[in-house]
Amino acid sequence: MKRVLTSRQIEAPPEGVWELLADFSRYPEWNPLIRAAEGSPGPGASLRLTIARPDAKGKIGRMKVRIVQWQPDRALAWRGNLWPIFDGTHWFRLTPKDGGTFLEHGEDMRGIYPLLLGKSGRAAYVPHYEALNQALARRLATAA
Repeated sequence: MKRVLTSRQIEAPPEGVWELLADFSRYPEWNPLIRAAEGSPGPGASLRLTIARPDAKGKIGRMKVRIVQWQPDRALAWRGNLWPIFDGTHWFRLTPKDGGTFLEHGEDMRGIYPLLLGKSGRAAYVPHYEALNQALARRLATAA
């Protein structure tokens, strides 16, 4: 398994962070990585994502995923699978901390594609994931 991991302290409670993350219809308004997420929110739901692909200098990609973790105010994860090429679980973890939320955001990848990316290729994902974290924090700050 190969992992991309980012984190950030957000000056909003987990409930506010969750509300924004779980509102897929509003992703086009603020999310620089996941440009659109079509589908109903909830455990086991299927989504169709439009993604600015970090591995392709922002080219747009599309992927069908299934929500595999749905814990309001705590955790959200979805999984896309094109085995043996790619199997990835993209996740967000929310922990109350210092009056706000400590956000962990990452992806666990398996398959041929992550092996071909190598460590430096996966490192190229980090700025894109951090941009999502920053946009999330900024959106919550302007809503307050």
